[in-house]
Amino acid sequence: MKHEFDKASLRVLSSIPVKGVFYRTGHFSFPNRKPHFATLNKSTSFIESFRNLVSFEEIHLAYSFGNSSLDPFVTKYLNKNKSQAVDWMSEVIKNDFLLYRSLNSRVVGVQIDLEGGHIDFGIYRELLDRIRILLPGIKLSITPMSSWIKRAEFKQVADVVDLVVPMLYDFKRSTRANYDLKVTDYHWLKDMVQLYDKLGKPVIYGLPTYSYSIVYDQTGKMEIPWALISPDSATENLRLSRGSMTYNFSKGETRGIRTRDRVLTFEATEKLRLSNRTFPKGSKVKYNFLSSSAVAQYLEAVQTTPSKWGRGVAFFRYGIPGEALVLDAWRLKDAITISFGSKVKIRVDFIKTAGPEFFLALTNLGRS
Repeated sequence: MKHEFDKASLRVLSSIPVKGVFYRTGHFSFPNRKPHFATLNKSTSFIESFRNLVSFEEIHLAYSFGNSSLDPFVTKYLNKNKSQAVDWMSEVIKNDFLLYRSLNSRVVGVQIDLEGGHIDFGIYRELLDRIRILLPGIKLSITPMSSWIKRAEFKQVADVVDLVVPMLYDFKRSTRANYDLKVTDYHWLKDMVQLYDKLGKPVIYGLPTYSYSIVYDQTGKMEIPWALISPDSATENLRLSRGSMTYNFSKGETRGIRTRDRVLTFEATEKLRLSNRTFPKGSKVKYNFLSSSAVAQYLEAVQTTPSKWGRGVAFFRYGIPGEALVLDAWRLKDAITISFGSKVKIRVDFIKTAGPEFFLALTNLGRS
């Protein structure tokens, strides 16, 4: 694993009010029917950069766990070998934490990112209890799925942690092309803030900074749930016609609100290859595109909802420069610091060229 902060992004993040980072430093998986722990590549340059990571008051080491058919760590190992798994995982996390803490005194916490189906909350609790014993005094956090707040057995897990960071995203990842597509939702966020406030635990609300990019086949059925196709490359491809661009709508108790996240749809007019994949004629690429403005609106939804236990917002995640479907540090800064108003003022310059073609230069003199 190689996840390092590039210096340019770090300078931008240092200029906005970011208190801490949940730094993904390890992943538990089950390749070839054997448990495996992948950690960061600790080269000399990485160790030096981690020692000098002083932009954040707090660094929390985040650990993820395979829980899918391709990476069945939870179902094939954790749930079937509870005692052995908890012993091994907690010892690995302890040693990893002590190493990072020796490099940087700002390392204060451990975050367990155990999610998805097939979660046994009893085993989850045992793992957290063991980490508490092995690393006394740390700040321990978890990243529950949003729906867990409605499950009674979840409370036994929440009871033993210092912070709960619910993932308030993946609202509607539609299986059909004609269904609604929403990474998150304005009024749903407000409802989630109120529900998690009843847990009686400090909460940092997890908001998305990524966009959906989904491929549907000719019949409109989901084919690729996480397609890495940038909207730019789709727009510029002449064999993809843009079917529509709309804005999502969030309906609250008293009034609806049009949100700033756009829904873009492209359709293949003929068979084509794109991003190393073949798309038959009639297949669709559909986006729910989150701009800085959209993230700012969702941030406002959380911040304007009364909360006794709310301790702020965590963003998943910031993108490296040039990453197409995730807000980079610059756009994240816009979402946090800029007040987005509807102040559009367009200047149009007509540029005539030889022959039948011409160009229009559109300049926004206001604020988008």
